[in-house]
Amino acid sequence: SLCDWSSDVCSSDLIYGEATRPNAYRLERKMTVVQALATAGGLTLRGTERDIRVFRRGPDDKIQQLTLGLQELVQPDDVIYIRQSIF
Repeated sequence: SLCDWSSDVCSSDLIYGEATRPNAYRLERKMTVVQALATAGGLTLRGTERDIRVFRRGPDDKIQQLTLGLQELVQPDDVIYIRQSIF
């Protein structure tokens, strides 16, 4: 892992998709999905808070695709994908 929670920040979490400012961000320990999204400037007009996808490396070293709620915690090296709203 490129970072862990032994310090107060993690510099390798990536937020992309329909976020206002998609990029890699320094996320703090115990930060929720909604706090991480706020760090990226929130949603674009086309973004949706529903079905936020998180790609996370599992204990077997394989990438898992998860759907997390807004109040769930991010982990080191998470990749957060904000989907486009379908009207």
